[in-house]
Parts: sequence; C-alpha cells; structure tokens
Amino acid sequence: MNHNLLAGQMDYIFFCYGASFIFLGAVCHAILRCSPDAKKLPWFWLGLFGFAHGLNEWMDMVAVSLGDHFYFRVARLIVMVVSFVFLMEFARRGTSEAAGRHLGAGFYAWLFIVAAMGAWSGWDGINASSRYCFGLVSGVWSACILLSFKGSGKAGLNRFAFILLKIGGVSLLLYGLTTGLVVPQARFFPASIISTNSFISLTHLPVQLFRAVFAFILATCTAFYAINQSLEAFLRQERAKQRRFVIYSVISVAVILLSLYPGWVVADTYGSKVAQEERSARHLKSSIFVQFTRMVINKLETIEAMANSPEIRNAILDISVQQNIDEVNERLDRYKNALDTEVCYIMDASGMTIASSNRASDKSFVGKSYAFRPYFQQALKGGRGLYLAKGVTSDERGIYVSYPIFDMGQSRIVGVAVAKATMDDMEQFFRTYDYVILASPEGVIFVSSKPEWVLRSIRDLSRQEKEDLRGTNQFGQGPWDNAGFEDKDDPAGTIMYQGRRFFFVSDDIKELPGWKVYFLDDRSNASAVRFMLIMIFMSFFLLMAIIALFIFRISLDTLHLSASEALYEALVESSPDAIKLINREGRCISVNNSSLRMMGWKKEDVIGKFFEELWPVEYRDKIQKAIYGVLEGRQQSFEASMTRADGSNVIKLVTLAPIFEVTGDIRYFIAVSRDITEERRSMERLVQSSKVATVGALATGVSHEFNNVLEIILGNAEAAYSSKDPDAIKQALKVIVDSARRAAWIIKSMLDFSGKPSEAREFVNMADLIKQNLVLLNKVFEANGIVVETRFKEVPRVSCNPGQISQAFVNIMMNARDAMRGLEEKILVIAVDYMADLSEVSIAFLDSGCGIKEDVKHMLFGPFVTTKGILGGGYDKQPGVGLGLFVAYGIVKQHNGNITVESEEGRGAKFTIFLPVFSGDRKPRKEAP
Repeated sequence: MNHNLLAGQMDYIFFCYGASFIFLGAVCHAILRCSPDAKKLPWFWLGLFGFAHGLNEWMDMVAVSLGDHFYFRVARLIVMVVSFVFLMEFARRGTSEAAGRHLGAGFYAWLFIVAAMGAWSGWDGINASSRYCFGLVSGVWSACILLSFKGSGKAGLNRFAFILLKIGGVSLLLYGLTTGLVVPQARFFPASIISTNSFISLTHLPVQLFRAVFAFILATCTAFYAINQSLEAFLRQERAKQRRFVIYSVISVAVILLSLYPGWVVADTYGSKVAQEERSARHLKSSIFVQFTRMVINKLETIEAMANSPEIRNAILDISVQQNIDEVNERLDRYKNALDTEVCYIMDASGMTIASSNRASDKSFVGKSYAFRPYFQQALKGGRGLYLAKGVTSDERGIYVSYPIFDMGQSRIVGVAVAKATMDDMEQFFRTYDYVILASPEGVIFVSSKPEWVLRSIRDLSRQEKEDLRGTNQFGQGPWDNAGFEDKDDPAGTIMYQGRRFFFVSDDIKELPGWKVYFLDDRSNASAVRFMLIMIFMSFFLLMAIIALFIFRISLDTLHLSASEALYEALVESSPDAIKLINREGRCISVNNSSLRMMGWKKEDVIGKFFEELWPVEYRDKIQKAIYGVLEGRQQSFEASMTRADGSNVIKLVTLAPIFEVTGDIRYFIAVSRDITEERRSMERLVQSSKVATVGALATGVSHEFNNVLEIILGNAEAAYSSKDPDAIKQALKVIVDSARRAAWIIKSMLDFSGKPSEAREFVNMADLIKQNLVLLNKVFEANGIVVETRFKEVPRVSCNPGQISQAFVNIMMNARDAMRGLEEKILVIAVDYMADLSEVSIAFLDSGCGIKEDVKHMLFGPFVTTKGILGGGYDKQPGVGLGLFVAYGIVKQHNGNITVESEEGRGAKFTIFLPVFSGDRKPRKEAP
C-alpha cells in the first residue's frame, strides 16, 4: 500500500472517519439515559464533539469528492474548532467533577488569541495553530479524564467496563496526538518539521488513516461501555451470559469491520471505471481543440503561394523601384483579406520589413527589423517558420507563419514572407468550454477560455526561466506570475485552482513542439459515483451498527415492554371512561371493561367492528369527519347519544386523539367516551332557568326603554302646549308621533332580542343617523341644560339595522344625560370617524359626567349592572336597572362590531362603538370589558 494508492481513497477514509465520530455522538447520548455514571462524566459534551467532528470529516469528504472553495474551507475550519471546543468542555467539566470544584473557562480567550496568530502564515498556518491550541490540548486532556475515571459508588466499574474505558482513553490520546501534532505544513515550528507531508514521507500513509482507526476504536469501546452499563445488572446474574456477551461483542465488531471492505471494493471499482471513461472523454475534447489549433495554422500555410509570387520576388530583387513595392503592397492586401489575418508582410534577407499590409497604420511594420524572431531565422534556413508570440510592435498576440522567398534560380533566399493571425477566432472557440488552455513549453498561458489567465503561468516559474523568457521577448517582459494553480503533478490527474480541484488532461500539438492544450473540468462523474456509493455503504454501515445495538438491548427492552404493557393495561382498565384503540382503517382492536359496562356490550360486539358502525346512523357522517380529522393529527371532540343494550339512552362526550409514531405517522388513535347524560340534563335545567331570568330582564328593560320614550313625548307635548308657533307645534307633534312609533318598535326589538330574527339591514350614514336621534332627544337635552357638540367626518355607509343601532345610540346618550345630573358643566361630544386600516367606522360619545368606578368597568356591559340611584350606589337618586348598556352591547355585537369604554371617576366617560363597513371577516379588535 502506498500514498498514490490511498490518494484515490481519501473520500472513503473520510467517510469511515466521520462515521466513527457520528456513532460516538449517538452512543454518548445513549449513555445519558442508560448509565448509572451518566452524571459523573459530561457525556453530553463528548457526544456533541462526536457529532460536530463527524460532520467536519464528512465535509472534508465532500471537499475531496465534489471540490472545495474558500467559503467551504472557512466553514470546515469553524466546525473543526467548534468540535474541539466541545471536547475541551468535556475535559473541563470532567475535571471540575473529579476535583469537586468549578474550573473556569477564561483560558479559552488565550487559546483563541494564540490560534489566531497562526494566520500570519496563511491558511495552513491558522489550521495548524488551531489544531495545536484546541485539538492537541482537548484530545490529551480528555484522554486523561477517561483513563482516570473509576466509576461511582463503592463497587466502581466492573472489569469489562474498566477495560473498555482504558482502551477508549488510549485511543483518544493517540487521536489527540495525531490530530494535534501532525498538522498542515506552515512557516513556524514545529509545523515546518512535523506535518502531514513529513508524515506521509516517513510512513507512506496518510495521517487521516490513523486518525480514522483511532476514532473507530474509541467509538466502539464507548458503545460497548454503554451496552455494558445498560445491561450490567442482567449480566451479573450469570457468568455464562457475560462470556456470551463478550464473544458476541467481538463478533459484532468483526462484522461491522468486514462490512466496510466490500464498500471500498465496489466504490473503487466503479469509481475507477467511470474515471477512465471520463479521462477518455476529456482527451477527446482536448483533441478537438488541438485539431482546431492545427486548422488555424494550416490555413496560414497558404502564405507559401505568396512567397512564390513573381511580383514579390521582383520587389525583393530590386527594392529601389517604387512601382514594385506598390504592387507588392496591393498583393499583400489581397492575401490579408483572403486569409483573414491581422497582417501580411515581406522582409528582406536582413530581416528588414520592406512591405506590409498595415503600412498605413500607426503601428506599421515597414522599416522595422524582426531578424531576431525565430520565425525569420527558420525561414532563412529554407524551411517553414511557425511561432506564437506577443508582437513587439503591435503588442498583440498572434501566430506567425513564414516562408522563404527564393531568387529566379531557386538557389538563394532573398527574403521572407510572413502572415500573422490574431488569436480572436481561437479564443472564441476556446470559450465554448469553461476551462481550456494553450500553454507554451515553459508553462506560459498563451490562449485561454478565461481572459484573466492569459500571459500568466500554470506553475511557478523560476527566476532563471523568467530571465530567459525576457531575453526572447516572446511573451513581452512578464511578470508571468502563477494564475493560481497548484499540484499540477498530482498522480490522480487533478490540479488545484483557488481551492477548487479540477480534473485535467493535456495533448501535444505536432506542429508546435512542447506546446500543449490543457482541458480542465471541475465536474467528475467518477467522484460523484464514488460519493453516491459511499453514501449507500454509509447507510449500510450505520444499519449494521444499529442492528448490533438493537440485538444487545432486545432482551432488556422485552422486559421493559412487558412491564409497560402491564402498567398500561392496569391504567386503562381502572379508568371509569370508555376507552377504545382503533387502527387507521377505523376498526376497533382493543376496548376496556368500562366501555363494555357503559353500553352493556360484549367484546365480540366491538372488536373488529368499524368505529362509526357502533353509532346511530344520524351521527355517522359527523363521526367519519372526526376520524378524518384525527388521522390528520388533530384531536377531535363531539357529543352524541346512543341506546344501551337495555334500551336506555346515554349521552357521551367523545374525544378522539391520534397516537404518533416516532416517524410522525399515525397508525392508531384512541377514542375516550364519558357518560355525560346527567350532566346534560342538569345543563338543560340550568338553561331553562336562565331563559326565564332573561325574559324577566327583558320585561324590566321594556319599562326602562318606555321611560326614555315617555320623557320625549312628555317634553314635546309640554312644548306644543305652551308654544304659539304653529311650526314649533307641528315639529313637537311630529316628534311625539315618531316616539310613539319608536315605542312600538321597542316592543318588537325586545322580542327580537329574546330570540326572533332581526329585520333586514340597510346602508346607513352614521352621522345622519345620529342627527335623527338628536332631533328626538333635543328637548330632553335642552331641559337638562346639556350642550351637544358634533364632530362628524366623511365616512362610508355601514350595513346595519338603523332602528337597532338608534336604540344603542339613545341608550348611551341617555346614560350620559344621567351621568351629568347636578353638574355645572354638561357637555356631550359625539364624534364620527373612519379607520381605513381596520375598515371600521367609529362613533364616540364623550360626556363630562362623574365617570365610572374602576371596579365596575369590567362588568359594565352585563345585565343588571348600574351605577345609578341607591341600587348602584352612584351619582343620583334616579332609579337604574342596568339594562341600557347591556342592550346596546348586544345590538353592536349582532352587527359584528364592538363597544369600548374609557373613564376615570370624576372625569367623565367615553363610549366608542366600532362598526365594520363590510360584513364578513375583519381585523380583530380587543373585546370590551
């Protein structure tokens, strides 16, 4: 086994690593429920460490399998530090328990400060310092706690539990040393010497493999310790059973270990197969880019025809004739357009450009010597010249193709013809994929699908390599810094870029020795396949662990279950209520004796029957709906009557309650029935008595309402008798007629209040309605010296019964009149407003009366509540029966409105009625007291 082999298995190593710690977390939380020593060691914090650190290792697995980036790296570091803090809390609290005194947590601040200092050495530095400060300290400290623990009580731990804890403590110690000392390489001691790289060089194995082994041993020992503690009393009864327990424990561990091997084989086999297919696909894609590059080069090879042109040869041989140069320039223009190149130009044998298609440009090549360029030197030797470079004049990258120009006898090279093509077409083609690179032999990126990578390098260039490149001026003067790549020589065929892992292949270009096309892909089906298979075997692994734990606990759980069933049966049978257990299909599967006695049934009359079939036909729809509701998780209650076996009637209050399983599903529900026959008969008698009292109260209220109407009639009759003004008399008589009609309406209103349906509603303007009522009460207010102020705003109409609402208004205004008797200042303010946010119209009545006592306000709207006269202990000697506000409150409520009161004794009172503009739902308002 070597590092290269295990480099491809890191995902599976991290899986086992994380699974062990997750299992440790579950076991520690199980210990809290089953171990007598649960309070002696802070298992809760060790469990949190297990869950958090297992999550951290699985996050590492995701990073290895699916790629990593900066924010995910930060998240992994945070989770790792948090997990070590949990482990340190286990050690700190364990030390406090052992020492019998509290150990403070102030040292955490110093540890965080020291860990943060590692940031000056970069990402690996802060990772290393965090492991030193938290991983090493917490691991060694916690191991000492486990190794020194001897249990509680005089007997302490049994021998097997003692051995398990000692093995677990040693495993935790070794884990703390490997995770806290073997850290990423950093620029400070000891991370510069003892690191993951040096560990691999020494052992040829990744340190994560050792950590995973120690974690698994720790989790396994802790699991057996938990099982031993939960079954300790049972095991002490028979030594043979204790030996069988140990044997079975060893077998279980072996089975769990062996279950990991096929997972690795399958994941590695299928992952390798898919990886090979992906490499072939990447090579195919890379070859496409190679062929495109060759196509661009081959297109430029038609420059050979330009080199053999007689006009160009004549111009080279006799450059003193301007006509020859002009003809050559025209031909170069045609070649440039035909080849779709950036420029075509001719150089003489010395390398001086004598003609060019860009002669009119401010970056003209004419008169420039390019004898130093390799493409000129190659053509001067008689061959084709091919060169990729950044132009020294144009400052643009391009492909240069050159051919020699021979004299008439084809014996002497007299010049060189050159065509330069830009990289625009090639870059546009490269950008059809996310990550494609054309790089020089030195590693300089010449063309890329990412513009920011151009003229940077795919590796770190040495100082000598950069000096050599500056000497050639092929790619300008630098600096050719690394574009952000690392680990290009990874045997797994991957390269890191800004924390993300890419899979790459490279292909050579025949025409350009040393130049390569790199095709990078940040997606890997092979990694995804391995990840999926690992997830499958992770489930299988956890299942095996769960089965092992289940088998260990099954005998104890059987005893617990038997005791629980006996207790449940005694509880159900002792209940006086009828209790039935019903399955999801609605069939009764269990019933207690109280249920049978209540109805005079036998068990066979109930067991197996559908629940709704037990009830009379008229209740079955209601019961069916209740069953649907309880199966959706809602408790249901209803009342229904049944006929007993002896023919008597019984009224039941039935409650259906769901029974939730651990998964949240509902397979059963219970029906609890209580005999409320006598209770309902008592209630009926009470209702009948209440109805008689209510009718009496309404009869008393009629006289109260008549008093109000009679006062109006008498007041207006006296005014008509004493007045000589015909119009005034006519007005007074009209009021008397309206009041008489109101008296008739009051009788009808009282009957409506006692149960008759209300009259049809109209859309009424509240301000207009109050004005009408003020006309009726004008004489009453004048006779009592009351000044009425109205503050009416524009409000929408309200759907209401105007007669009933008028009655409420009159009752409140008459109460205001009574409240102001005997006072010098008598002012009644009536305000109408609209609250758009609540869609309500408010009608407020504010008087300057004596106010209301605080102890009366909360019951003011009840019947027979009054502050008037001797009965009310109030402000005057006028009789009061306490029905005015009661009736007003009832009318407002019938209109889906509300009424509130604000008052302080001696400072008046304010009654406000709120009526909704539209019928139906409205925003809730606090109820009146």
